[in-house]
Amino acid sequence: NKGKFLALTEQGTTSSSGEKTGIDHLKELGITHVHLLPSYDYASVDETKLDKAQYNWGYDPQNYNVPDGSYSTDPYKPDVRIREFKQMVQALHKAGIRVVLDVVYNHTFNTDESNFERTVPGYFYRQTKDGQWANGSGCGNETASDRAMMRKYMIESILYWINEYHIDGFRFDLMGIHDIETMNEIRAAIDKIDPSIFMYGEGWAASSPQLEADRLAMKANVEKMPRIAAFSDEMRDGLRGGWDDDTKGAFLVGEPGHEMSIKFGIVGAIEHPQVISDSVNYSKKPWALQPTQMISYVSCHDDMCLADRLKATMPDASVEELAALQKLAETFVFTSQGVPFIFAGDEMMRDKKGVHNSYNSPDSINTIDWKNKTAHKDVF
Repeated sequence: NKGKFLALTEQGTTSSSGEKTGIDHLKELGITHVHLLPSYDYASVDETKLDKAQYNWGYDPQNYNVPDGSYSTDPYKPDVRIREFKQMVQALHKAGIRVVLDVVYNHTFNTDESNFERTVPGYFYRQTKDGQWANGSGCGNETASDRAMMRKYMIESILYWINEYHIDGFRFDLMGIHDIETMNEIRAAIDKIDPSIFMYGEGWAASSPQLEADRLAMKANVEKMPRIAAFSDEMRDGLRGGWDDDTKGAFLVGEPGHEMSIKFGIVGAIEHPQVISDSVNYSKKPWALQPTQMISYVSCHDDMCLADRLKATMPDASVEELAALQKLAETFVFTSQGVPFIFAGDEMMRDKKGVHNSYNSPDSINTIDWKNKTAHKDVF
């Protein structure tokens, strides 16, 4: 069941050299949660043409409250995707792993032809002063979470995934587009069911949303959202270098001036006497009330993965040197007071052949090569 929900139900799978793969690998790794990229119905993959290469991460929402059929064994039967998604969640739970769903309520694939616009024209999306669709997502539109019925939709959608599919956490794409009040209401609604369900997201937007800055769920406003976490790009880029230049390194390549950004991440983005905030990249003051409000990481699905980034910034480094730097980077992530997050495969130096944005790249780029687990056993 390669590439399907059911792939994460299969036990006893191994690589050609006998290394554990799939769900058994996740158990061996010792993680507490697995973060699934968008798994609800999205527009870019045609479920009727699965014999054609058309992979996509899924950040182009169409129907938020149903699993995507391309990950089911039979997209023509509506019950199959539902049953198989539930089987996947159940298998992960039995393995002691909680499930986080990546949710993209900040925009939709279409605007004029979207379900929202067809339901109540002009209501579910923000507009600019001249009447154009606002585009804080960089994808053509931005939803208006601050409006009552969009807020209600988001809350009820989240609760549906919890009650029907037993989801244990939610990662909010471009959370900075949403308003603080909506995020706090989602948190309150979740807490009535299970306070241990985790909420976190990207505390930024692609461009300025059409809402006052002090109302947005940005990193700078995390202190207004208790028990909601945000990713720390301060620590990420302090370690590897900025997102906009793959060839420019930072602390890991020996470039000075990034120490405070890393310390900022180690303490969990809170006030600390040994952190000089003026020297931290991006944020010039602490933004978390508690360390658990900060996600500590060095790479994710976006941009180059860590192994590729290290190769790009240190082209003359040996395999042994790159492995040492990979371990050093993850040491910072795991010893941070924040919540550690690792990109799938970083534990075995996964690479994507230098591709910066693999959102629609083929299996030859996005696949996990299990041979790396054997080759880089010392990293694992």
